[in-house]
Amino acid sequence: MRDNPLHTHFSYDSKAQFEEYLQAYSGEIVTTEHFDLSNPYSKQDDIPDYESYCREITRLNSLYDNRIKKGIEIGYYQPREADIKAYLAGKDFDLQLLSVHHNGVNDYLDGEVASVDKAVVIKDYLDRLEYAIGRVEADVLAHFDYGFRLF
Repeated sequence: MRDNPLHTHFSYDSKAQFEEYLQAYSGEIVTTEHFDLSNPYSKQDDIPDYESYCREITRLNSLYDNRIKKGIEIGYYQPREADIKAYLAGKDFDLQLLSVHHNGVNDYLDGEVASVDKAVVIKDYLDRLEYAIGRVEADVLAHFDYGFRLF
């Protein structure tokens, strides 16, 4: 088992096209586009364009026998919880992943994090992760090791 969410050009950190995945795999796929508010890595809110995402999936599903499902990777950040819920309201996803990527100052994979006492970082991360569970609707807790991969 591997924790490898698929992202496309609808995520800030990917240029992949749906067709690349569809040509490499003959089954159904679900992409889980990054949704990260106050992202210290990109220095912005990273919000997938839901309407464009849905239009592209609809178009491609007509060509590829309905093989694409809709998904999102919710990067939970407590101070922006209301904004997260507002974005998700009324949107239809087949798969919702929950993750915690940052503490508002650093992404947990930033090099600066490696210079902090790992016990402090890991406790902070696990506290944030535990708090996030159940705060927004999600099907999967994604890469729960993200906050201590550097160590």
